[in-house]
Amino acid sequence: ARSSASSEGVEDVDAWIVGLFLVPVFHHLWFLWFLCWLVAGFALYATLAKWVGFRGLPDLLVTSPLRYAWLLPLTWLPQLVMRSGGESPGFGPDTSVGWLPYPHLLFYYAIFFFFGVVYHDSAGSAHKLGRRWWLTLPLGLLVILPFALEFSMEGEWSHEFEGLRHPIGALLEVSYTWLMIFGLMGLFGKMFRSESPAMRYISDSSYWLYLAHLPMILLAQWWVQDWPLSPFIKFPLVCVIVTGLLLVTYRYCVRYTWLGTLLNGPRQRSISTPTST
Repeated sequence: ARSSASSEGVEDVDAWIVGLFLVPVFHHLWFLWFLCWLVAGFALYATLAKWVGFRGLPDLLVTSPLRYAWLLPLTWLPQLVMRSGGESPGFGPDTSVGWLPYPHLLFYYAIFFFFGVVYHDSAGSAHKLGRRWWLTLPLGLLVILPFALEFSMEGEWSHEFEGLRHPIGALLEVSYTWLMIFGLMGLFGKMFRSESPAMRYISDSSYWLYLAHLPMILLAQWWVQDWPLSPFIKFPLVCVIVTGLLLVTYRYCVRYTWLGTLLNGPRQRSISTPTST
């Protein structure tokens, strides 16, 4: 009887621990919870780096093509553990919406987070990363992506690589991810160098749109579900209406309030002065 009670107690503890991983708590806000873990990890990293005198990786390993030699295998390892391309085919990384993040997922996103840290600290990093965007973007979109989808989604001809489809698909997925990251950084650094007040405003509002969009999207979908229109019309219509409403709420209810200060820092209303005649 004592052994039975003890085993039941262990099972309860195991179920409680599993529940911390599996019970959905954060839903679409899971990324913010991951960010809390990563910021805590950054605080520990900064403390240790200052203590041992670590000044970051050599610039050659960060801004030159040699970065792929360590970024790809490092990112490939956690991608291998994910269900994408395994028993449940899919493309891209998984998510974790419980109180405790899956360790391999936290490690996966930490790679991108801390690469940003070492890139920020690297010597002479300005405008170096992504300068070959004209090559990496077509390579990622036109070459790597089709093969990644074929292997990860278990296409027809990739069956010839049975047993290797998941490892190959995972490597192609992370290759596509890094190529697109560096390519888009280079493209935007080349094409959009000048300050744009409109883009700055949209960038400031994006945090609020991310936080508040889900209930409005669900409400709008319920509203239009029975309309006798093509989904190709209803989908952009929902996006435009919800985005417009959220931009209005950001302007009048968030931007110059304590919530706007919490999200983006303080913002001052522009005061137009009359011109003298």
